[in-house]
Amino acid sequence: MSERYHNRIDIGGDSTAPIVQAGRNDGVVVAVSGGAVVVPDQLIALLDQLRAGVGRTDLRGREVVEDSLADLTEDVRALRDRGAAAEVNAAVAKSRWEKVRSLLGGAVQFAPLVVAISGHIEKLFG
Repeated sequence: MSERYHNRIDIGGDSTAPIVQAGRNDGVVVAVSGGAVVVPDQLIALLDQLRAGVGRTDLRGREVVEDSLADLTEDVRALRDRGAAAEVNAAVAKSRWEKVRSLLGGAVQFAPLVVAISGHIEKLFG
């Protein structure tokens, strides 16, 4: 029978401190209200991957998508680097992502990335 952990810690509100649970922490972890956890470095990597993929296409509105992804990446970096002190407007960040999603709506080659990023954006910005 395995050893069980009986200690429990509840964190209320937003916490941008690294959280270590039963092991080690690789990078920064942002815990947002509702218990959702987003690792900004993973989201940044996904955004960079999508931006690079879009850059290799002749997609209509490509420049708008690339600019919106660059701005969104900067928002996530600001949260990662400055935490709660970052002045990131969640509504603007979500609007940027919705613009990207709508412009990529018919591009099935990006669907897996769009789904993965959408989950992170929803957790991070609500």
